[in-house]
Amino acid sequence: MGGHSLPLAAAMAPEAFAELILIDPVIMPPALYTGRPREPHFRPRRRNQWTSPDEMFESFKDRLPSAPGTPRSCATTATYGLVPAGDGNGLRTGLSS
Repeated sequence: MGGHSLPLAAAMAPEAFAELILIDPVIMPPALYTGRPREPHFRPRRRNQWTSPDEMFESFKDRLPSAPGTPRSCATTATYGLVPAGDGNGLRTGLSS
């Protein structure tokens, strides 16, 4: 969500940002984009609801694309990237529905 939310926030409040560093961890190695698809894309299976930031962190800390990052960056995403779910059951990621 940061790849969408951060530029939007910078456009809405440019005085709050000196610069942005945007990294898209979902870009895979070039070999995965050639030939026949090997498996369905993970996006439709992506989980969006959590009981706590700790639950989200535990789920992502050892998996790609989060694993190449630092545990701190994964924990930061879990801590600050969740909002209350609209149905009142736990938390959901950023601006997604």
